[in-house]
Amino acid sequence: LRVNETTKGKDIDVIVRPDSLLVKDRDHMLFNDTLAYRVKSYDINWSFEEKDKARWLQIQMQKDKPYLIWDQFRRGEAAPVTLTVTDVVFMDFEIQKRVVDPNTKVATVRRKTMGKVIFGLFGQAEPDMCNAFRDIALGDIVAKRHTGMEDGESINMRYQGSILHYVLPGSMLMGGALRDYRINRGEALPNREMISGGISLTGPGQLAFPLDEYGDPDSRYIISTGPEGLGSRVKLDTVVFGRVLAGMDVVLEMEKLAQPDPRGMPAFNFTVAEAGILDPKDFNTEDIMPFCLQSSKFAPKGLPKEEAEDDDDD
Repeated sequence: LRVNETTKGKDIDVIVRPDSLLVKDRDHMLFNDTLAYRVKSYDINWSFEEKDKARWLQIQMQKDKPYLIWDQFRRGEAAPVTLTVTDVVFMDFEIQKRVVDPNTKVATVRRKTMGKVIFGLFGQAEPDMCNAFRDIALGDIVAKRHTGMEDGESINMRYQGSILHYVLPGSMLMGGALRDYRINRGEALPNREMISGGISLTGPGQLAFPLDEYGDPDSRYIISTGPEGLGSRVKLDTVVFGRVLAGMDVVLEMEKLAQPDPRGMPAFNFTVAEAGILDPKDFNTEDIMPFCLQSSKFAPKGLPKEEAEDDDDD
């Protein structure tokens, strides 16, 4: 910010809040506006700098989320994010329950189709996140299987066969924890520097990657189920990159049947039986919100009572 040549440190008043900045030179307002993203209000430094025959006030603030790339400083400066659906990915879910006969000690796995969930990906807003999700759905990402301290054979990472491993009723489902693979950040999967972070949505049906302690996404994905979307109950930093186009009834039915323990682990295995891509031209994706409430026409009611198959029990 440019100041008068006679301005001294005692003339400057800087007030930083997590979402706003106010700067005054005596009684002259230099800046007073809402910031595009949150900052750490307790971590600020400022100094004067002489440049281009003028005196400037330089203010240094720390981002609240260091991995976010700021495309604007004031809120509303940047062009609105384009939520155009560029890719469509589907997952067919089934519910599995393992039952042991008390007399014969023979275990059976009961399976029943839950239905198809169809996701629309916002490839223009978050291209790297969308590419990673689509590629894992297709099994196009090659990684090393992690076995102890060393890497095993190369294998294709895929969501097929993975489970929903965490349920927070009224907020979200989480799946895709492919922890047996070792991957290279920025190559096989995106890192924090590839996040745009410009999508902000509310309501059920949001599709997002949770971020680890370093701000990096991995193979896990989150589907929001509550009215707040990924709001205050979800104690994770996330990056939204898509939305449910159809099959929200399947998502809500799985949430209803999950019966999670105190750690959030479901009582039943909700497994991705198949995953792949569909042609976006087959969907009217101009209006996202109504489509996230569409029925998949596949969702059953109740717990699985059929399609049992034998399973050896040690």
